[in-house]
This record gives sequence, structure tokens and C-alpha cells, in this order.
Amino acid sequence: GIQGTLYPGKSLGDFKSLVEEQRMILVDIYAPGANQTYDFSLDENVKIELLLEEISGMICQKEHCTLSGSIKEMLLVSQNQKKVLNSDLTLSHYKIVQGDRLMLV
Repeated sequence: GIQGTLYPGKSLGDFKSLVEEQRMILVDIYAPGANQTYDFSLDENVKIELLLEEISGMICQKEHCTLSGSIKEMLLVSQNQKKVLNSDLTLSHYKIVQGDRLMLV
């Protein structure tokens, strides 16, 4: 089937649960280093550590920059809640919702 080429080894049932588990929310992420705010659609159930990799990679690609330092040194801050988000947790843990403003530092 067609999903066999997109998702090898996955049945249609697996594919449906994959879609249901993904909960995408649109947030604004301000990057002081680039002095820019970016719109990101992020999965609220993915560890923030993985989101940091994705976010920094996308920003660097857009701004034609290379990441100096380690991703482990990067932080995501909730501007609404005024708190640093633990990279081992998820956005849903912090009840980050559509339209929230985050900062990448």
C-alpha cells in the first residue's frame, strides 16, 4: 500500500495511532541571538530536548548560521509562565498551549 512506502513496517492501525499521539500546537519562539520571533508548530508530547534540536536546526537553516556550543546548553523559557522548561519534560507537562510565547536562550 501507499503508506508502506512512507512508513515501512507500519500497518494502517500503527499509522492512525501515530497521528493521534501527535498533538501539534502553534507557538511563537523568540530567539534573542537572531533578534527574531518565529512561528513553530511543535508536538506537545515530545521531550523538550528533542524540540530544542529541531528548533535550533530550523532557525540556523533559515538564518544561515551554525550553532555554537552544545544543544544541552540551550534552554526554552516560557514567557507566559516566566519559567525555564526542563528539557526532560514536554510542553504538555507545562500546559503550554496554542499561541504561547517561548524564548530560546
